Amino acid sequence: MAGDGRTIEAESLDSDVLLPEAWLPDGSLILMAKSYAEDPMTEGIVHRLGVLNAENGLFEEFASATYVISSPGFAVAVSPDGTQVAYQYESRVTIYNRLAEAKTVFDLPPQSVLAGKGAWSPGGSRIVIASINPQRDREWSLTFLDPVTGLEAADSESLSLRGAALIRLIGWNSQTQKPIVVAYDAPHAPTWDLVREISTTVTPEQISRVSIYELNYQGVGPTAIMQMLGDVDGVDVASVAIDSGNFRAGGPPHQVTPIGSALLGLLVLIVSIIGIVWARWGTA
Repeated sequence: MAGDGRTIEAESLDSDVLLPEAWLPDGSLILMAKSYAEDPMTEGIVHRLGVLNAENGLFEEFASATYVISSPGFAVAVSPDGTQVAYQYESRVTIYNRLAEAKTVFDLPPQSVLAGKGAWSPGGSRIVIASINPQRDREWSLTFLDPVTGLEAADSESLSLRGAALIRLIGWNSQTQKPIVVAYDAPHAPTWDLVREISTTVTPEQISRVSIYELNYQGVGPTAIMQMLGDVDGVDVASVAIDSGNFRAGGPPHQVTPIGSALLGLLVLIVSIIGIVWARWGTA
């Protein structure tokens, strides 16, 4: 279904798995199509990245790669105006200009990844990468790069977050122009493995806490928006909610335990009995 609620009839992609990666402003969807090898010992998994056109349902491929060893695939971020797509495969980022059909490629620094679906700055002039500090356990920093050269921008400001096994930049507060990140705390998961497998969902058993933060500039600590304890394997927030800047403290719904289910059933039974008695009394 398109971002505006329309249903898109896709052409046959001859793929085993279709994974949605990002929305475009016109309601089209960027998809990753995966095709598994008939002989996994000698052939690789084909990853195809393209736009599923909201108007005609055609898949407009703009990238593909095949690796013998299964890899996590593409991490994708779309510029605010929808004209440029940044995607990462292995340790390389490609900036694809949809209008000019041109590509710019650059290598990432060690232990760095495309920061997430919000990796484009609000004005579209910078790309943001997330890097793990090898000298400090589980300390992440966000760095602004020039999308043309892949080099750190002259006006890049330092943003950091400590204590997370993995972070993802999911958007920007339109009122403060500050980034919103999701931080996964998984004490028993190797941090570097999580960096290499940035597109792989961390298992709920590994995660002890998931937090959403607004990061602040000039060395000021992050502002906590929400925290969820355990049994959460992924978090996303609607872009309109992030853009609004209307945040409040909150938490996930309480888990319904077996005792809670029994009490709820008993309450429903009591209410039903009262309703039947009341109805008969009124008839009498």
